[in-house]
Amino acid sequence: MYFVKETLAGHVGLDKLMQTSLRGIRQKAKQNKKHRFQNLYQLLNENTLTESWRKLNKKASAGVDKITAKEFELNLKENIKEITSSLKDRRYRAKLVRRVNIPKGNGKTRPLGIPTISDKLVQKVCRRNIRNYL
Repeated sequence: MYFVKETLAGHVGLDKLMQTSLRGIRQKAKQNKKHRFQNLYQLLNENTLTESWRKLNKKASAGVDKITAKEFELNLKENIKEITSSLKDRRYRAKLVRRVNIPKGNGKTRPLGIPTISDKLVQKVCRRNIRNYL
């Protein structure tokens, strides 16, 4: 068993970062399986978006807006601030996905939906938060 000291910045050692509130959610969820969390929206902030950006696949295809990860990164701070602002104001809306047909082994194709970079980023943060809850 590892014991790590968490700092105010969220560093938990061994090159891992964890937001303090996420750690609290994980502990509360483990202690009381029937507890219902009312507002996980507050966890969608600049820190969690920036941390999730570091883990995002930068080689992935652009979405319907045709903005690549490299282009998004040129104005990363501004883009993250805009996403955070729209999330806090609850006006964030996911964009349509770009549809691509991927060939299957039997000669048929299957549709694949490619979200925009900003949608991928928000999805990653939500997935991270939900994983701590479960």
